[in-house]
Amino acid sequence: MKKYIFFFSALAVILGCATTGCEGEAYDTGWKHDAVYGNGTRAYIDYVTASSYVYLPDATNRPFEVTVGRTDSVESLTVPLTILSGGEYFSLPNSVAFAAGQSTVTVGGEFTETEPFVTRTLQISLNDADADMYSNKGTQGYTINATITDWKMEYQGVAFEWGSTYDSFTADIWELQGTGLYRIDDFMYGGVFSWRLDTPANDGKRNVLLEPESMYADYGSSWLLNYLYPTINGEYQGMYMYMYNGSYSWMNLENRTGCFYMYADGAYNQLKFSWTAEGEVGN
Repeated sequence: MKKYIFFFSALAVILGCATTGCEGEAYDTGWKHDAVYGNGTRAYIDYVTASSYVYLPDATNRPFEVTVGRTDSVESLTVPLTILSGGEYFSLPNSVAFAAGQSTVTVGGEFTETEPFVTRTLQISLNDADADMYSNKGTQGYTINATITDWKMEYQGVAFEWGSTYDSFTADIWELQGTGLYRIDDFMYGGVFSWRLDTPANDGKRNVLLEPESMYADYGSSWLLNYLYPTINGEYQGMYMYMYNGSYSWMNLENRTGCFYMYADGAYNQLKFSWTAEGEVGN
């Protein structure tokens, strides 16, 4: 069984500061280079650092990464990295070493929690003297969340209907608990097919967003190619799912229905599916 680590990027807010002056006296803004940019360091925790990690329980290790950058990369430099909270669940080096000419460094850490289905939070920060408060590439402090979860069968015996175009079939749908990530292990005899649901709409529908494990290439916001080439009428097919920003492929968890809008074998087809209350084994 493959062991996956799932992570999601986050946005951060950059905080600035204002300067003031006084009339009638020698002009002094109160602005100090070292107070704003650091003592020539101008370092930041890069926004490429993932803010959320999900691990499977049988993973032999649970790594995560923190990327630190700096504006001035001429000389070698060591920058302290401080854990503000969460150190009992995360291990991380207490400094980052830059070689001369090196502008970014990625250091590895380990999530040490063993209890499943509990989210732990790590808060880290650079010292005020080292941080570039005005960087548009990163921030002084960062928060990382991590949890251990597992796949669980949510819907058993889901009926998939092509209409008259292709044969109908049934499959079980599994969820990586707490993540909104779903999968079918044997999708039309083609292997694992996975997707993620976005936030619910007013009508109960959730748009289907496909994950990298299911994809070969991204053809913009409308088209995604399923690289698994499932079997249709005994032949392997290159199959596309029509997304159109998610509105054509959806699941309605309240009504126990869904639809994958597909292009296969030269034609558009709605692969509709549904399940019963008895089939909701994960609830």
